[in-house]
Amino acid sequence: SPDSISAYPLGWTSEGAVYCRRMDGQTIYTIGLDGSMKSREAGDPFSRISAVSPDGRTTLLLKFNQDNRDLGRVKEGGDFEFVSPTPAWEEEAVLGPTADDVTVVSTPSYLSQSTTISVWSDKSRSYTALPLPEGPKWQPAWSADGQMMAYSFRRDGQAALWLYDAKNAKSAPLTSSVEDCTSPTWSPDGEWLAYTRSTKVSHIYAGDPKKEGRRQLTEGPDYDFSPVVSPDGEWVAFLRKYAGGEEKGKVALCVVPVAGGEVKGLDLKGLTLPGKGMDAICWSPDSREIGFQASEGAARMDIHRIGRDGQGLARVTVEPGDEIEPRWSQDGRLICYTRVGNGQTRIAVVPASGGLPRIVSQDGVVSEGGLIGPASQRLVYATFRPQGVFELWMASIDQPEKRTRLIKDSEMVWPGRWTLDGKHIILMRGNGSNWYLSTWSVDTGKETKIGRFVMLASGKDHYPELSPEGAQFEKLLYPGGVVLGDGRDRSDLFLIRARMPDKPVALYL
Repeated sequence: SPDSISAYPLGWTSEGAVYCRRMDGQTIYTIGLDGSMKSREAGDPFSRISAVSPDGRTTLLLKFNQDNRDLGRVKEGGDFEFVSPTPAWEEEAVLGPTADDVTVVSTPSYLSQSTTISVWSDKSRSYTALPLPEGPKWQPAWSADGQMMAYSFRRDGQAALWLYDAKNAKSAPLTSSVEDCTSPTWSPDGEWLAYTRSTKVSHIYAGDPKKEGRRQLTEGPDYDFSPVVSPDGEWVAFLRKYAGGEEKGKVALCVVPVAGGEVKGLDLKGLTLPGKGMDAICWSPDSREIGFQASEGAARMDIHRIGRDGQGLARVTVEPGDEIEPRWSQDGRLICYTRVGNGQTRIAVVPASGGLPRIVSQDGVVSEGGLIGPASQRLVYATFRPQGVFELWMASIDQPEKRTRLIKDSEMVWPGRWTLDGKHIILMRGNGSNWYLSTWSVDTGKETKIGRFVMLASGKDHYPELSPEGAQFEKLLYPGGVVLGDGRDRSDLFLIRARMPDKPVALYL
């Protein structure tokens, strides 16, 4: 494939070429073994491609649907349509076990640690959950005859390949390795599985990634990600996924000084943190507390707060549904967050000490990314329209019905920071892998590009290159210098004979 595209392979075409999707899931490429390439749009601007049939006539997509993500598809010559909306979050979808079926991986709530693998049948017009062991399961892959399904299953923090025998409705492990075993795919004869065996390591660094002298703040075998610097520039809060020991596979909230020193894991009293960390944590303006999203057992996500020293753990939100993406106001009084539930995704504001929330964004429109301005009088947020339109809105917190649309565009807009004087909003803009920074003037409505995002050589994180116009905002954006997650991944391909054990029966679960 050309270096100019980002291509993730989905499967083989009937003619022996390869179907790929762009990394953002918006475009399908057909790449021939002679280097030829064709492309087409997925069929819906807000959907992410999951699978394509070998003949190219059916595309499976996942799309946000008011308060969760649902499976949809586009058939040749047709429009996008949801298959059958459910309350669950549908994360993956593949074709099979028969030509009329779709196999779907779903979670009961946002970023839940347990998944269900179900089969949708066009004939029965219903989902049937497969009898698989409890826990996180993903990447289902059916053999050509539809009798066996390989899938990845994580237990005690370790991912292994498992087989499901559809005839006997039984599952058993196929691999046992100190490395994670994932991404199974079958040979046409059903005798072999190709899969990936890998390890992932990531650490937190401070300093300019383009210059020598970056300081490594964490080390060891664990996976450290999603660093957020405190407003005073002295601390980094981040998430850590443990690679071994009694905590293997669990995610912890940690704090480390920007200058370097001891990493402190905060005791969250059994709360479960998300395995993905985008906008999952935030700092209070005085740099003494951390807001974060977490769940109690199998419950949905709520916003909590805890002191930097590990003291004062408290729950902030108590409403039903998922409360995610917390952001603290500059005066410390309020926390803004995204509320997902009851068929809606909206922006809400709650006192930082807890209390009744106030809904700010409009009804019936998917809204995210709320950001409270100075003095806690107004906020901005992003909306996503079904027609592929992105908007930026400003609303009064006390009178949310008085709102103004600032930007309407086909390019995504996401509010990042207010300047301290409240005169500018720093925005993240872009699509796919092309993102840049801009500022929007509250007084004039003028938008100015101030930099672009560049990916690290490792592909683990990205950093901004600010233009001369953006230099004045550097300390506001990065109070402790550029801090990011980076590290090495190792991944190898293996083949294994895909055979269920005959004996002993105890291997079946």
